[in-house]
Amino acid sequence: MRISILPIVTALVTVPFLGTMPAQAQSVPNLQQGMPYAQARQLILNAGWSPSYNTQEPNRFGMSSKVDHFLGLGYTEIVDCAGTGMGLCRFEFYGNQGQTLAVSVGQGTQTDVVYQWWVEE
Repeated sequence: MRISILPIVTALVTVPFLGTMPAQAQSVPNLQQGMPYAQARQLILNAGWSPSYNTQEPNRFGMSSKVDHFLGLGYTEIVDCAGTGMGLCRFEFYGNQGQTLAVSVGQGTQTDVVYQWWVEE
């Protein structure tokens, strides 16, 4: 009786690599310029992005009420707010492949709205 060891060897060689297959890059949800940040944030979280937890004190020079507003809402992903110009604030989320989704938010007529977004590798 002959037993083929090829299937056994193939299984032993293949199985350890199954868990190391590269994960698919994180997809960016369908954000739109001018949409409320709260709505965009929910789309980002639903797409599997993780909010950053800023360990440094955000820039509060001239923008303390703005930064405090977002921190008070539990938006730990706030990185910084500009103290001049449009007063844009930067928020960051992390993807499953180490990417960073950066979102800049400005003051709309009644609420904070998405200005632009991009992925940093």
